[in-house]
Amino acid sequence: MPEDDFERMAEGDLAVNATEMFRLGYAAWAALALILQLEPDEFFGIALDEDHEPLVTKIKEIAFGRQFHHPAKRIPEFIFHSKKLDSQIAFKMPWQERWIHTMFRWSFPRKDC
Repeated sequence: MPEDDFERMAEGDLAVNATEMFRLGYAAWAALALILQLEPDEFFGIALDEDHEPLVTKIKEIAFGRQFHHPAKRIPEFIFHSKKLDSQIAFKMPWQERWIHTMFRWSFPRKDC
């Protein structure tokens, strides 16, 4: 593909998708800001075992958009402990097809947490 055609195609794709990408970025930023306000000190991931039962393990990285699907269960993306509330909080972003392709990741512990 000639470079000019590639640039023209990329410019068109950007114009079509920029609003949605901005919205997804803002949603991820808002969710992360809320989580940080709750002063997380531990994170847990959730998976399904061979019997489709939840399995919880400690994790050091969270990712929005990593969702397990089960027709009868709503499974959180991760759980964290809030120092501020002294309780566990299950977290799940609204399901959107676009989230599958747009994962946002943060590692913990962080200096600002």
